Amino acid sequence: MNVLSTGSSAAARGVVEHVFTQWHDLSHLKVGPEALMFVSIFDDTMNVWSDNDLTLLDELSEITFWSKPEELLEKIAA
Repeated sequence: MNVLSTGSSAAARGVVEHVFTQWHDLSHLKVGPEALMFVSIFDDTMNVWSDNDLTLLDELSEITFWSKPEELLEKIAA
């Protein structure tokens, strides 16, 4: 699980790229009988994230938003 949070739209892409790199480096853990699920939680209290940011992390992780804690609970309970 990674929480992505920044108050700066200029810094947002860097945060996303950092988390993408982490998920990519760990992607071998997503296969096999003990596969892990990766979850990226976007702090959406400020509108700094682009659709491209979400799309990039959606390739390697489940996306959820800080403002929707019930979605997070559903994802981790599955």
